[in-house]
Amino acid sequence: MRYYFVFFIFFEILISFYFYSQYSDKLNDLHQNKVKLLQHTFNTTVNTFELSHDDFHSIHSYKMAKIVNEANDASKDVRDKVREALLNEFTTFYTSKTLQSLEGMHVFDKYGNSLLRFHKVNRHDDPIVDLRASLQNMSKNYLYQRGMEMGVYKESYRFQYPLFYDGEFVGSYEYSASFDALQKEMKKFFANQYVLLLKSCEVDRVAAKDAKKKRYIKYITNDKSYYFQEKLFESKKDVKDFEYVLGLESVKDVFSSGSSGVVDFFIGEALLG
Repeated sequence: MRYYFVFFIFFEILISFYFYSQYSDKLNDLHQNKVKLLQHTFNTTVNTFELSHDDFHSIHSYKMAKIVNEANDASKDVRDKVREALLNEFTTFYTSKTLQSLEGMHVFDKYGNSLLRFHKVNRHDDPIVDLRASLQNMSKNYLYQRGMEMGVYKESYRFQYPLFYDGEFVGSYEYSASFDALQKEMKKFFANQYVLLLKSCEVDRVAAKDAKKKRYIKYITNDKSYYFQEKLFESKKDVKDFEYVLGLESVKDVFSSGSSGVVDFFIGEALLG
């Protein structure tokens, strides 16, 4: 009888572990599926922004390339005339797209120098290529690219197109949408709070000091540090709650990997993907 009793207890423990394992696996699957859904939602949102501008490239890129070509290796007076021509030709398009969350439109010469910022028309001819890896890549490969990149004033998701005239690469242009705009669109799918963490080394390398001070909070964990937007939170308590989540060991694992990732969390628990 004694051995049967011991076996029964042992069996009950095994059953408990089995059902707990099943529950844990299902919970993990649920969380992983949610993370995948969040990633899909983000990609869908980005694709929506992208598709709204692809028509412009197919219809107007040759005209823009012809104008931009005149600016390469040209005098300041000629470049000023090129800027005027670009403004006359495309300001209406730019203005209409700002109503659809387009934040910036930027044209570059073949060397990656700023030719015209439609969103800051008085700032141009700076060697922004020295700060932007995307422009360096564009000057080498001449290929369309998109992705999140830090700018002088804020992070933006950029859609960057090469320009060709008579078969030669003559420059590029890009649209940009802030994370604020992406978050607004994503909330149409899920009423969640979305926060973007940026490696401080990239922000410090590119962003202006006054812009950092106004826009970001710095968070330090172990030997790494990150920035996130303060205005995404309604109160200081919400900021503290978020910093608590960032301090959880499971979240730190994402930091230690050194790569990008998605963290689905609520206060008291963090789930990774």
